Amino acid sequence: MKWLKSLLRIVALLVVLIAIGAGVGWYLLRGRPSWYDGVAADPAARQAAAVRAENELKRTIDWAASQQAEERAALYAARSSATTPATSAPTTGPTTRHSLTVTFSEQELNAAFEKWETAYDWRDAYGDYISNPRIVLHEGRLIVAGDVKDMGTLISLHFHPRVDEKGRLLLELERILGGRLPLPESAFDGYRGRLEQKVRASLPGLQGGAKFKPDGSANEKAVAACFAELLLHVLEREAAEPVLFLPANQGACVPVKLTDVAIDGKSIALTVQLMNAEERAALLKQIRKPFAGAAARGASSAAGADSRS
Repeated sequence: MKWLKSLLRIVALLVVLIAIGAGVGWYLLRGRPSWYDGVAADPAARQAAAVRAENELKRTIDWAASQQAEERAALYAARSSATTPATSAPTTGPTTRHSLTVTFSEQELNAAFEKWETAYDWRDAYGDYISNPRIVLHEGRLIVAGDVKDMGTLISLHFHPRVDEKGRLLLELERILGGRLPLPESAFDGYRGRLEQKVRASLPGLQGGAKFKPDGSANEKAVAACFAELLLHVLEREAAEPVLFLPANQGACVPVKLTDVAIDGKSIALTVQLMNAEERAALLKQIRKPFAGAAARGASSAAGADSRS
């Protein structure tokens, strides 16, 4: 019966190891990463950070407005000049392409988010599912974290934002943590599927109503459609158009090209360049085109292969 005693000892050891592993997993799942502990700040500090973020945003508004004014002046000069030969190419924007770099700290991003969350009732959209959302900058990564209510733990998505060699924006999801425990992406397939389905359903209506005004500003549907397509590209882990929209005077939103993004410590720097008329026309054409991400293209290719077999 020695073999039976040996087998029982092995089984007992396995049970102990499984119990220890489950306990460690539970501890890590309910734990808080060290980078999350320093996110909170006192109300006065948050208010000061929100003011700094708004001042930086105001700088972008002034810059975008001045670029718009320069473009309008160039267009007016081209149209009113009686000496311009008919064969000359029309002026479609400023002759000098200006860039702007804006920098936000982690504290400023969160303070601004909290202020706008209250002002625009964003919590109504996600409050039933997520609490205490935070933006964290850590080791060159942009981390979006929050307590997921039905899982009872802190979930964090770790992105590596960059502009790739082709000039396209890539928000690469590098890992997902539940507390301090790495989680597979498959654990969120349900959330991802529902979100993608909702965005895809709303996209055609936004695309159909997308417009750019002669002064280069975009309407709300163009902005919403562009960001919806960006979200779908992120969900499908593929690069997207490097486009952001900056507020200008009188509530207008102007499209800008993101040429660089860099995270240094607890700050993120974004370098943008105003688009000219030709680039805006190409962007509008891209926005209105039916979305076909990697998943849709793969499904189409598979269907084609099945029909040929």
